[in-house]
Amino acid sequence: MTSIREETDWKSLLWSGLATLRCGGTSATLNCNVYQRSLAKEELVIEGEDTSGVLPPIFDGADLQLDIPGVHDPLNVIVVSNARHSEGHGFLRLRPLRTPCWFSTSRALHSGRFVVINFAHYWIGHPGNLDFTLKALGWEAHFISIPGVALELPPRFNSDEELRATHQVEFSREDGSSFTGQQAQEFLEKLSLFLSFCRGRWVAIALTVGLDDSVEKALEQWGTGRISTWREPNSWLDEHHGTCIGELCTEFCSKLNDEAWLDAIRHVVYWFARADTNLVGPDGACILLQAALERLAWHVLVCERGAISDKGFRDLTAADQIRLMLSVLLIPTEIPGGLSGLRKLGKSKGLEGPEAFTYIRNRLTHPPKQGAVSELLPVYEAYCLAQWYVELAILSACGYNGEYGNRTIIRRWVGQVERVPWVSN
Repeated sequence: MTSIREETDWKSLLWSGLATLRCGGTSATLNCNVYQRSLAKEELVIEGEDTSGVLPPIFDGADLQLDIPGVHDPLNVIVVSNARHSEGHGFLRLRPLRTPCWFSTSRALHSGRFVVINFAHYWIGHPGNLDFTLKALGWEAHFISIPGVALELPPRFNSDEELRATHQVEFSREDGSSFTGQQAQEFLEKLSLFLSFCRGRWVAIALTVGLDDSVEKALEQWGTGRISTWREPNSWLDEHHGTCIGELCTEFCSKLNDEAWLDAIRHVVYWFARADTNLVGPDGACILLQAALERLAWHVLVCERGAISDKGFRDLTAADQIRLMLSVLLIPTEIPGGLSGLRKLGKSKGLEGPEAFTYIRNRLTHPPKQGAVSELLPVYEAYCLAQWYVELAILSACGYNGEYGNRTIIRRWVGQVERVPWVSN
């Protein structure tokens, strides 16, 4: 069956046809419809009818896999609801355990388009210019600001204040050559990581289609995957300095072309995006950010620079691991002046930034020593310092020498930027 897209009053039909559901040693052919209900995570729904009657009435703890023609790997699914017709037919509603899923044909692709969810609008050179083009890894992607472009989305898809379609993007190979669906998926994953690092939160790529030389769909993305809810921008990338996106993109994506760097940045961006104070508080965010910093320090010091052996790295304290990474990347270790509470703590205990941060993190995670005096710790400032370290470490590793918004200036206004600290003014 070919992929089709029909609108109903509450969901969008992506595909209809016969699929095979495997449950233990049993398999059954289902007459399936695949729907996307919104741009939110877990909104991909599969409804299927089992006319064979071979499936069990209860799927308690069963591992279920669904084979859909055109989807490369079987989908691991769970049963959301299970009903049985009077004639014995089973009606299942399934949900994939992981999204997005990719539907493709074997035809070569020549171009594609997708929608970016929860990025932001950045001035590219001057206030009226919000569109931009990124070139990296032999790809070219043209970002067109929404609502600057008329975008036809189902009403339910574009009505959620926490999930905003910010750009429509057209992409192709720079030299105009054809490409496979797998190559497109790999590029889009890397581009999503890049946008998420720029935003400081999970940015999703959704509603992707790949077109063949006849401008027919030969690739389609089902579901959205990881995405953070909408919030006004607050990261190293300032809203009034959007040209920094292009200045970083090529080298950042070149790092992602190296498997070791790709693995490291995946981990770092994951913990960085998870360190959302609205979900875990600044105290929980400190714990997650230390995981990001240690992972990044290990990769920079052991794998890339060879500055220390793996055993030598693991023999260091977390503070010394972070300190050595900062030193190698020419990032200052003294506590920034904007973090007055943290500076006061550091001065009282003779601590610089890495030690002050890990001191607070350890006080949050380890049981207090018997008889220890209770302290009011500047946890939020420690969280800001750790965010600053993560952003600067990646910017430095990518050879970025431009301007950025300094998170350690707590009351920084939009448009306030400075040169990265490893570049002399």
